[in-house]
Amino acid sequence: MYQLIGLEWFDRTPYLVFNVLPEKSIKYKKLSGYLYIKRGGEQYCVGYHKLDTGVHIPCDNTTKMPGGKYKQCKKCEEKEGFYDCKICNGESCHASNSIALKYCNQEHLVYLAYFEPDIIKVGTASEIRKEERLLEQGALYFYYIANVNSGRAARIIEREISKLGITTRVSTKHKLCNFIIKQPKELIEKKMEKEYLRIISLLPKYRNNFLKKPIVNDFLYLSEQLRPDFEDEFYQLDFFSDHKTYKNYFIYKGDVIQGEYLGTIGSIIALKNKNKTFIVDLKQFFGWEVFLD
Repeated sequence: MYQLIGLEWFDRTPYLVFNVLPEKSIKYKKLSGYLYIKRGGEQYCVGYHKLDTGVHIPCDNTTKMPGGKYKQCKKCEEKEGFYDCKICNGESCHASNSIALKYCNQEHLVYLAYFEPDIIKVGTASEIRKEERLLEQGALYFYYIANVNSGRAARIIEREISKLGITTRVSTKHKLCNFIIKQPKELIEKKMEKEYLRIISLLPKYRNNFLKKPIVNDFLYLSEQLRPDFEDEFYQLDFFSDHKTYKNYFIYKGDVIQGEYLGTIGSIIALKNKNKTFIVDLKQFFGWEVFLD
């Protein structure tokens, strides 16, 4: 029996993370080929990450987590040590876990990320997880705009930028409805540059000391890999104009994922089954016992 406990990126490649029950050992499966996952049985705590090593540890007690709202039990939250950091704004530190404190007291970055349609998000990432952080969030185009010596300092800059009307959150629901990037890279670059110039003109001058010339990055190849399937399936020509009409695509919410794997953006995967393309948020399967084929 397997428990699906997460999706992780290694070398820009997504892997499903399973807890093998009952022995509680971690198994990684690269996302590729034909995929069959059936949710059933019970939902349990997903365990925790050791921030210093990146290793995932299964829950000691295999604690049941009914209802689906929470993925992690209190004990695993405490062991991970990152729970208190989720509400950090940089002004004061409430963390007591030594590993979390060490993780925070290393170089961090502030980034601007682009999400369709025309949403720019500000966020932070540690230097050692700067790519994985963006991949996990599903950000396909982004600027690194600041380097600082700690997570607290990064949070302060993030907070100042958010006061200028830049969001710090993009919901999974929004990502599901805007799965691939439809605008040309050149247009996104112009929008990002314009927003960055606006930010540096409005930030308090002492904050500007931490900003740097943006380092532009993207994972647009993930969107491009999916574009042919999605355009064939979801775009239709309007013969009375030169425009394409974008149709809503199918977001799957059942208990069985079955089909040929097409690609992943964040924790959302695209599959094709019987010539129908659909997407599913894997987070709704995290913690559950699953059957694999």
